[in-house]
Amino acid sequence: MCSELRRRQSRWAVLQVSSPLSRIMKVRNSIVVGVISLAACTGLEFVAYPWSVYYRNFHFGFGITLQSYLLLSGFVGLISALVGYFRPASISRHAALYGCATGLTLFSLLCFASAIFGPLGFDPPGVRLRGIFFSEWKFVNFDLYVALPVSVLNGLLLGWWARRRSP
Repeated sequence: MCSELRRRQSRWAVLQVSSPLSRIMKVRNSIVVGVISLAACTGLEFVAYPWSVYYRNFHFGFGITLQSYLLLSGFVGLISALVGYFRPASISRHAALYGCATGLTLFSLLCFASAIFGPLGFDPPGVRLRGIFFSEWKFVNFDLYVALPVSVLNGLLLGWWARRRSP
């Protein structure tokens, strides 16, 4: 009876208490995933929203267009890093479940953000995020061609790291 109780308590303690090294690894992995997501998002933006179309055919200046591309990439990279950092400890031992959960969480957050920028009409001052990426039905392009691949990449990377770390 007592040994069973101790075993359950020790298993709970392993799930609840993490070493400083594991916290450092968690931060490192989150930053790496954020940077990779930022780079992937930038590349996907230039494929889904070609620079030649949005710089030459509209009245947006070079600086504003470039700031809009980089701001959106930075936003996606930041959200990716935060999703990777604030992961539930209970599923971190199951790599496939963890990868699916983080990818789905990131995709949901990015779809929510595209709904705020697109149909709800929020546009940060000084840039043309809404005009380039989310005007009319362009937010659906963002969801399918940028948010979905970045979310899958994020889920695969974090699931792979969880699998490498699990005993």
